[in-house]
Amino acid sequence: MNHRTLAFFCLVLLITNEVKSQFLKHTLPNNDKVASSDAVKSINYSTKCSGSTMTNFNKPSFLTHVKNYSQKTSFDSALWMLKSQKTTKKLYNRARTVEEELHTPDAFLNLSLANNFQGNIFNGGAPPDNTIAIAENGNIVSVINCNIAYYNRSGRLLWTGSFWELFNDPTLTEIIYDPIVLYDATQDRFIMIAIHGFTSTTSKLIVCFSKSNNPLDGWWIYKLSGNPLSNNCWLDYPKLGISNNEVFITGNLFNDLTGFNQSVVYQITKSNGYSGTNLNWNVWSSLVGNPSTVIPASYGQKGNYGPGLYFVSQSPGRGNSVDLYEITSEIENNPKLTRKRIFKEDYEPSGNAEQLGTAVQLITGDCRILNAFYLDGIIHYVFQADYQNTGY
Repeated sequence: MNHRTLAFFCLVLLITNEVKSQFLKHTLPNNDKVASSDAVKSINYSTKCSGSTMTNFNKPSFLTHVKNYSQKTSFDSALWMLKSQKTTKKLYNRARTVEEELHTPDAFLNLSLANNFQGNIFNGGAPPDNTIAIAENGNIVSVINCNIAYYNRSGRLLWTGSFWELFNDPTLTEIIYDPIVLYDATQDRFIMIAIHGFTSTTSKLIVCFSKSNNPLDGWWIYKLSGNPLSNNCWLDYPKLGISNNEVFITGNLFNDLTGFNQSVVYQITKSNGYSGTNLNWNVWSSLVGNPSTVIPASYGQKGNYGPGLYFVSQSPGRGNSVDLYEITSEIENNPKLTRKRIFKEDYEPSGNAEQLGTAVQLITGDCRILNAFYLDGIIHYVFQADYQNTGY
């Protein structure tokens, strides 16, 4: 582990039964060291498809449509103080650490460049929030704040444009940000989400289902409320998960005046999205433990699992536990959202990351979980934290 390491990959054994099929969830073990409880599910919603997009090859020049991201990049003052102290510690030890690394056997790796191609357009927004998905036939969809691009297997650009150009919807007048795209291997389609607006009156969760495994064939577009509880909140930091028959989207609600409100989970039937018919969905709220961020864990290889889905969460500051949430079944089968708290070693935020050859630091953020997947009875998740209280 060195001073350029940004994150820790944690392998947490949560389920102990023998693996029978990748399409079935395991039964969680009983454990006296975990706390278990349920969340609150809202009434059912139904949303009409708001439109169908087709690729416009005669589109105007790329529009960056950059707006102020300051509302999305603030941390707790105590957390900033801790990170500042640890960053100072890093700078103090920097010369010694670099010297040690230069004399280790693996300091220099013999790497060679394979196939590569020009990536998606970066418009300067921070963070870029970029993700990429690749279909089995090699079609690629790349999203970033605030642009989307399609490539073929060899990396040839097929189409690119801003989200405003893609959606071509006059009601979408605010910033569109935090895009995520995943490939649904069981349906051979893409699912893409993005957020619109920074207020309770403008906030929308945009959910898109590709019409085929070729994004040039267009998308079915749905605009769900980003204020689903009608409590003067707007949605931020969405994360996307896919099960056999459903889509799960987590996000954080922020009150227009008072800031963070709670984390919520959207549960959506995906078959309707692929056909462009009314989208049936629930929203889970009042999650026990009041998590600040909840991360869905889709299947880690080809295929999905279900019914339901696993989720993980932990404190963005110091902590010694991780919360395992589970939606137990599909919408029509009276699902529950349960929570189990699992204790582990202590963790806390690290200082910002030093980079060799420059004084520019990488902001490493807090300790919230950033991503997760489920594979062979294990949930794997990643977050940024201090390494053995060394400042790294």
